[in-house]
Amino acid sequence: MKKPQIRLYYSSLLTSHSSLPLLATVALGAVAFLWPLWGSGADSLLVFSLLAGAALFIALTAAQGQELNSKGLALLAILTALNASLRLLPSFAGASPIFFLLILGGFVFGPSFGFLFGTLTLFVSAIITGGIGPWLPYQMLVAAWVGMSAGWLGGLARTRWGEARGPAALALLAAFGAAWGLLYGALLNFWFWPASTDFASVPGSGLARLGGLAQSYANFYLLTSLPYDLWRSILNVILIITLGGATLKVMYRFRRRFYFRYEALRRSRSAGRVFLVFAALGHPADVVRHAGNDNAGVEEQRALQPQRGLVV
Repeated sequence: MKKPQIRLYYSSLLTSHSSLPLLATVALGAVAFLWPLWGSGADSLLVFSLLAGAALFIALTAAQGQELNSKGLALLAILTALNASLRLLPSFAGASPIFFLLILGGFVFGPSFGFLFGTLTLFVSAIITGGIGPWLPYQMLVAAWVGMSAGWLGGLARTRWGEARGPAALALLAAFGAAWGLLYGALLNFWFWPASTDFASVPGSGLARLGGLAQSYANFYLLTSLPYDLWRSILNVILIITLGGATLKVMYRFRRRFYFRYEALRRSRSAGRVFLVFAALGHPADVVRHAGNDNAGVEEQRALQPQRGLVV
């Protein structure tokens, strides 16, 4: 009797991989951040708040619909609590260590996980530190983008290097962390810059006016925000280079254990049986349940070698 062919599939911590809701939040958030360039300083803050809140609502609702499994939920809660507590540490010139875990967590566990991780980290840390204010939705949205984009970067890296954690991966993550250290501050300034800027004083119309506003903001950023953002970028690079290798190793270990694989249902032509395997990744033995016309409910232990990576 020929044995039925078995195909193993790996599912992620989130059972759906659709990126459309996340892309929608990027588009809606981009409109929110760029709206002050068209609106007046008075109404820009209101429109910004509405659009940013809508973007967060769309993404969180979509992520909730992806049915985070219990292991993924536990991991998300632990990482969120740990990362939020890091904001209690004294910071120097705006530099914060929370982006280290956020970037690596998104890189390893994917964009949806990274989006939730970033959003919840800033929300919980704001409650712990008393940092609740009109800036909080923007911090949550931008931090969510950091984790989400890190997840996309991790997906690209795994297609090339597998479990990317070598020197090349660390260099890539360090450059990514440096870029987001600057971009995070540049985006957050928009929560107050429109209200403090006299847009009527900017001459021109259409593209010429947009150019004038961009120049005005560039001058504002270089004089006020850039020195603080540089320290954030430097800290991101230092933490990723020094601690990134060991942290990635631990996170990938959890990823291999928390991602589980399913056996495709397949009927044997000779015996007419349906074989179903549900195996927890990383365990040396898997339970194979036979269901069919005969020997129904019989279980046998079948040793399978643990496999690393995706089997499609």
